[in-house]
Amino acid sequence: MGAKLALNSSILLASAFIVLILEFWQIIPPQPEILIILYIGFFLSQSLLLSYRFGLNQQRLLWKTEASSRSKTEFISNMSHEIRTPLNAILGVSTLMENKMTHATERSQMISIRKHAEQLTTVINEILSFSELESDDIRVKKESFDIHEVYNRLLTSLDTIKGTKPIELVGSLDNSIPHAVRGDSMKFKQVLSHLGGTVLRNVELGQVQFGMKCVRETTEALLLEVRFDIPAGSLGSRLLDFYEDTSGRFIDIQAIKSNSHILGLFTSSQIIKAMGGSVFVEGTPARSFGFKIPLEKIVKPVEESSRQINEKLRILVAEDNPVNRKLIEMMFNSFGLHPNMAEDGKEAFEKVRDGNFHMVFMDLRMPVMDGIESTRKIVDEVKHRPIIIALTANSTEKDRHLAI
Repeated sequence: MGAKLALNSSILLASAFIVLILEFWQIIPPQPEILIILYIGFFLSQSLLLSYRFGLNQQRLLWKTEASSRSKTEFISNMSHEIRTPLNAILGVSTLMENKMTHATERSQMISIRKHAEQLTTVINEILSFSELESDDIRVKKESFDIHEVYNRLLTSLDTIKGTKPIELVGSLDNSIPHAVRGDSMKFKQVLSHLGGTVLRNVELGQVQFGMKCVRETTEALLLEVRFDIPAGSLGSRLLDFYEDTSGRFIDIQAIKSNSHILGLFTSSQIIKAMGGSVFVEGTPARSFGFKIPLEKIVKPVEESSRQINEKLRILVAEDNPVNRKLIEMMFNSFGLHPNMAEDGKEAFEKVRDGNFHMVFMDLRMPVMDGIESTRKIVDEVKHRPIIIALTANSTEKDRHLAI
């Protein structure tokens, strides 16, 4: 297309030049009408050519942007997998060892390891959430959870973060809030954990109040307010001055990139908005901040998982990482179960084909044959196929859909 337009322009310009030469040598009489037509045709061809090239450049730029976005998503997925795999092992092993230890000092040290691993997990989640923000791909899920349990666990976590600082942590929970609610519990916990952690890491002295209350309620939903009250003049107070109260955004964008606490606050505020909530900051300088978020009420209480497990269940675990294999085996053993193990997808398929398993826990990324291909072969070739549950350290929505 571009070559044809360029050729047409050249022909029209050359034709006009030939007409001018013939007129100059008086070979033909003056032809102003023909020259005007040739000039107009030339300019039209040039305009079309420029428009085509501009559109082509825009298309190429779009292709590059999409390729860059795909590369970034793949990079995040790979890095998430590589970081979360050993981190999950640390969390799992430390939890198991913590439950078995009886010596107070050793148990305290193991709790410290687990808490720091949880904090690292929070940091990784915030980085991944910020990446979702950049791609405008925050997806909110709804599931049942116990808000009273979330509150109690957060208080325990905040008390650990506070450590030996001379800070008085005061919590309050509105008893009118129902236990069973529906919302995105993972994102809700992530926001609470970061906001509370940011406060306690940036306040050195004084009283910090944390509360949850119901500010509006109907038969089907409620509006929950989460509030933090902090000492005026503290570093935590100054961090909140970056907020614009009306929009929940931050004034200094460079500060967002250079300060991990501000990055987390910014990410949290955007997650809250994606969940249908709003952020507020009160006081000058800021002394109170928090958010309001809608949650659905459910009549049926959140059921606790039963610990009565059929010890005759035949379970296969497909996992290539030896530490994770041992960890998963230990976890199953604690319930009186003894799973069969496979090191790759090919071995898992062969064991399912030749055995009689009720459940398979399948890692997605494995050598020889990955979990997705192994699952396909099981579904296509095994008559009495078991329940297959995906195991993965990946965290992107694409990975979740792929597993489903």
